[in-house]
Amino acid sequence: MTSPRPLALVSLFTIGCGDPLVGADYPGLALLDLAGPIRFLSVEEIQDARGQLRVALFWLADHAEVEPGESVTELADQVIAIDGLPGSYELRIYVPPPASVLRELPGVSGELAIASALLYVDVDEDGAWSPGVDWLVGGGREALIVWVEDSLEVAEVTLERGYHSVGIGRSDQTGLTQCGTPIAGLTSLTGVDVEVGLTIGLLHDVLIDDDCDLVADEYAICPPPAHIVELCASDPALVRCLPWAHC
Repeated sequence: MTSPRPLALVSLFTIGCGDPLVGADYPGLALLDLAGPIRFLSVEEIQDARGQLRVALFWLADHAEVEPGESVTELADQVIAIDGLPGSYELRIYVPPPASVLRELPGVSGELAIASALLYVDVDEDGAWSPGVDWLVGGGREALIVWVEDSLEVAEVTLERGYHSVGIGRSDQTGLTQCGTPIAGLTSLTGVDVEVGLTIGLLHDVLIDDDCDLVADEYAICPPPAHIVELCASDPALVRCLPWAHC
């Protein structure tokens, strides 16, 4: 694992790059190859963070029905570089999602899986998302990653089998996920196979909230890390605490 290195132009914290590792579990051609910028909406959530910066897929699912460990897919092959602003990332996905996260949408014939690409600081340096330890610090705030099991049509758009990046609308007034067009039906999609930019910022500003309640119970993020527990113990109504209100 490479050693953490300081971010140019941002002296408040130090994070490093995810190591590109492809083992026996990731053979053949990539099913999805993504690259794009990493922008900063805010540095508050990442201030004082120490560890490797990594990306994982967090699947939208009923977590009571998902096998342990299958709500988050780790991506072994990824490179994150923030030696200037904006930064950049590259990642490749070699395996389909676990069957337990496949779902049907209202009015859609067929199964698909839906994930957000989220950024976290690997505080314990184990190369994987560790709830209660690692810090969620951003993600793809304007696009979801969708796996289609068989060719299907969603909102008058045909999606072939495989992975797709799907653009999602956000409110011009609040910047939050566009309400009234629930993502459960993907009716707020703004494009297919779009560039996925990642944004570092407060979690409630970055998460794609599929029911517009500001609570991230769609994602396997509980429990919150220690610094969030401490912050929210005295004032759980803080906007910064809302994503973890269900934990």
